Amino acid sequence: MHELAHALDVGYEQYGRDQAEVLVDCVTYIVCASVGLDVGGESIPYIAGWGEDGALDAIHEYAETIDAIARRIEDTVHAGGDTSRGDDRIALEAA
Repeated sequence: MHELAHALDVGYEQYGRDQAEVLVDCVTYIVCASVGLDVGGESIPYIAGWGEDGALDAIHEYAETIDAIARRIEDTVHAGGDTSRGDDRIALEAA
């Protein structure tokens, strides 16, 4: 999930490494929680570790981006066999 979020336009070039890592692991936490997976034991310390030097401010600054990416992945995961949203499915499969 983490790498998939990177593949969906959360790169180091755009956000810097610290902020990008915080963003993608927030997405990972949200999406995994939506399917009943508790990854808080891994995600929370990981996010906190990258959050030194102000990177946690990225959560507030990019909350809409985090939500949009998480929803995009969740919609595809929850769609299961629904191919009506083929563009997202293709993008996720390519990532």
